[in-house]
Amino acid sequence: MVFFRYILICFLVSCSAWAEEFDGAIGNADQLRGKPFPEYHADSPRKEVWEWSLPFLAQRVLDKGFHLPRPYGVSLIYTDLSQGVDLSDLQVSFDQSKPLKDINFVDLTGSTVQNSTWQLKFDAWVLPFLNVFGLIGTVEGTGSVNVGISAKEFFDDFNPAICAGMPSFCQGYITAKAPMKYNGVNYGVGFLIAGGAHNFFFAMPVTYVVTDTNVSTSNSYSLNLIPRFGYNYLTSRSGKFGFYLGANYLNSHADLTGSFVLPMASSPIGHDVTMSYSIREKNTDRWNGVGGVNWEISGLWSVVVELGYSENRNMQTINFIYRL
Repeated sequence: MVFFRYILICFLVSCSAWAEEFDGAIGNADQLRGKPFPEYHADSPRKEVWEWSLPFLAQRVLDKGFHLPRPYGVSLIYTDLSQGVDLSDLQVSFDQSKPLKDINFVDLTGSTVQNSTWQLKFDAWVLPFLNVFGLIGTVEGTGSVNVGISAKEFFDDFNPAICAGMPSFCQGYITAKAPMKYNGVNYGVGFLIAGGAHNFFFAMPVTYVVTDTNVSTSNSYSLNLIPRFGYNYLTSRSGKFGFYLGANYLNSHADLTGSFVLPMASSPIGHDVTMSYSIREKNTDRWNGVGGVNWEISGLWSVVVELGYSENRNMQTINFIYRL
C-alpha cells in the first residue's frame, strides 16, 4: 500500500522521482526524509521560477518544494546482447532458379544471436512524472540458425527415386547450421513513467523499436518494458547514486533470409548443395532480471550501467546522458 500511495502522490501533486537515466526528478532532502510539504499561497514570493516551457505543471511542483531535472536530454547508449532464439516457418530452395517452399523441419537447440547497438536518444519531460523519447541507432551482430530438414524431402527435390524403399539415409533429418553476420539501423519511440518518495523510486520505460538489417527482406520489431525499483543515495562530494533492481520484458521477431552450402558430396547426390532459406525467429526468453546504478555526477551529466541475465539471455548496457 505504501508504494501505491507514492504513485498516487505523484499524480495528485505532479511530482516526479529521479529514476533510470533521468536526473534528480525530485529533490530537497527535507521532503525526501518525510517532512511535510511546504504550504503554498498565491501571494507568496516564489523561491524558484521555472524557466522552461516543459514539463507542464512544473511550477506547481516547484511551489510544493520539489526539485525537477532539466526538461530535455540527449543520451548515447551502448548495448551488448546475447540470447537464444526460437525458429518457425522455414522455407527453402535447393535450386537458385526455383522459388522457396515449405519443408518439414525441426528446430534444433543452440540457435543464438549476439549483437551490439549504438543508439542516440532524445527525451523530454512533458509532465513531471512522464518522459517521452525517440531514438535512432545502428546494430551489428552474428548468429546461427540450427535446423534439421527432412532427409526424404531433400532427396525428393533432386530425384524421387533416391528414396524409393526408404533407405536409412532417407529417414530422419539432415542437420543444417547457417551462420549469420548482419548489420543495419534501428529507430524507435517510447515513454517513461516515474514516481517515488523518501529516496525510493519506481521507473518503467516502454520502448517500441523497428530494425532494418541486411539479412531480412522486411523490418523486425520489438517491444520492451523494464519496471525498476530503486533507492537514491546522496554523497557529499561524488554526486548521487541510484541503485535499482527490476525485470526486462522483450518481445521481438524477425524474418531472416540467406543461403549457405550443405556438404552433400558424399551423399547419393554427389555434390554440395546451396540452400536458400527464409525463416522466422523470436527471442526464447521474454523476461530477464536486471540490476544497475545511475551515477548523477551533476545536474547536467549522469552515467547509467545496467546488467541483465536469464537462462537464455545476457545483456550489458552503458548510457551517457546530458541534460539541456
